[in-house]
Amino acid sequence: MATDEGVLILREAVLAVAVGDGSLRERLQRSWHDHVQRVWQKRHLNTGLEERFKDLWETYTGPGDDPHRTNLRDMSATELAEAVTALVALAMDASADRATEVQSGR
Repeated sequence: MATDEGVLILREAVLAVAVGDGSLRERLQRSWHDHVQRVWQKRHLNTGLEERFKDLWETYTGPGDDPHRTNLRDMSATELAEAVTALVALAMDASADRATEVQSGR
């Protein structure tokens, strides 16, 4: 199940990319550092969404030994667009998951 907090975190992440200042890379980096990494703090997503989040994190976060690192790896313009698209899709799916739970009374 997606939590209200998880949905809010992902919504804030998308908004930071959409309306922030700077280049797309700068906005995505700020979103990654300020919002996306917060999804790790506790279980916010159902198993399927959590796996997608893990894949998103591992695909776009730069290499390193620190498990709390938030620096994005170097990416082309196409890869940046793909990362944003994946983030938006995850946020939308988490929101839909939460809405379904609310409607079913969970």
